[in-house]
Amino acid sequence: MVNDSHNLRTDSLILFGAEDGPIVQKSVVEDALDQLRSMIHRGDIGPGGQLPPERVLAEQLGVGRLSLRDAIGRLTSEGYVVSRRGAKGGTFVTELKKPFTDWVVAMRESPENLDEILEMRIALESRAAVLACRRRTDHDIVEMKDAHVGFDGATAVIEKRNADNRFHHALADASSSRLLVSTLSENRGSLFPPTHAEVYAELLATRGNDHTEILNAVIERDEARACEAIEDHVSGTRSVLLELLERSR
Repeated sequence: MVNDSHNLRTDSLILFGAEDGPIVQKSVVEDALDQLRSMIHRGDIGPGGQLPPERVLAEQLGVGRLSLRDAIGRLTSEGYVVSRRGAKGGTFVTELKKPFTDWVVAMRESPENLDEILEMRIALESRAAVLACRRRTDHDIVEMKDAHVGFDGATAVIEKRNADNRFHHALADASSSRLLVSTLSENRGSLFPPTHAEVYAELLATRGNDHTEILNAVIERDEARACEAIEDHVSGTRSVLLELLERSR
């Protein structure tokens, strides 16, 4: 168990000695907050979903329970979660209307941020696809196929979103690169496609064909085809997200 007495719990941790001045690092609370936001953004826990128990979540994030409580308090003030008391109480993800609106405003004000996120996504996932072509196992293919079937069979937007996440996570796992898996997960958490937006339902309706192309390329160990399929897939995501930002005006 992580002990808060071993954590430096300040608003900012500053390292001195750098040539260009002090280097400001994230605090423990801010790091936990970023991890929680990322989990919600990429759909690991969707609207109505419950966060794991405090002890489990603290261990999962690698922080003390006091730091976790501070992070959840800030997450509550930002509209991501709400706490409920009683026998069926806990901390639950909201419908995400306020945080999504805030995200849209931020992306509209700095559209270059969206391009940078998606450019990095292409670079990371293309490399993951290449390594998957070289290293994938029969188990990896089964995982990707199961996610693909789940995506095609899902009727609710949130179910499709979860299956979409499973497919891309299975692709990353097939690369056998733990660093790529974690970095791709962080990148996917930088986006915030909502489950309640009509345009996102339109986006998900077209993702099945992209998944088929990616899956077949990995099965056939065709690296060039896999990279092209990834780029086409992310480019399509970019077009729909830009449409979403425009509609939200």
